Formats: sequence, C-alpha cells, structure tokens
Amino acid sequence: MFFRKKADEEMLKFFWAWFEQNEEWIIATSKTDRMAVVNAVDEKLSPAFACYHVEIEFQLGYNDGHGEFFFFDLNKRALRKDAEKLASLMPAKLQQNWTFIIEH
Repeated sequence: MFFRKKADEEMLKFFWAWFEQNEEWIIATSKTDRMAVVNAVDEKLSPAFACYHVEIEFQLGYNDGHGEFFFFDLNKRALRKDAEKLASLMPAKLQQNWTFIIEH
C-alpha cells in the first residue's frame, strides 16, 4: 500500500499559534536580524513537514504594515497541498496583516 506524504496538521496549528503569539517579535526582529526570524520560524515549522525529508523553503517580508509569507512547494504536488492546508489554517487575525503565497 502507498500512502501520500502528509504534513502533521496539529503541528501546523501549533506553528500558527506560535506565530501569532510572536508576531510583534517577528516583525521587529525581521528588520534588524532577519536570520534570527528565519531560524525561529524554521524551528517551529519544519517538524510539521518532516515526512518530506527535504528542507522546507520559505521567505518572510514585512513592510508598511503588511507582511508576506512565501512558501515554496518545490514543484511537489503533495507539498503544495500541505502548503495550501497551512494557508487555510492561518488565524483570521494574522490574515489581516499577512498574505500567504505559495510559489514553486
């Protein structure tokens, strides 16, 4: 039997809870120490995608009161579906200030 790789939904929810709690730090620190933000986000997000055995790729930007969260699906259909799941789980409060964008 074959099973589709699938991100851990509970960990995706945990990630967004963490992101929401740390949003102010993410915004402030991204202006002064971008790598600290990348490392923190990677530490919280990567475990949800451990089934893929690849390093996930993403990019964050925040300017003029609005953020963009780019997630790269690496041209993998299953990873794209899980990225879409991640996007759908983004809390409404974060959606007011952030746009989640899936790229190849």
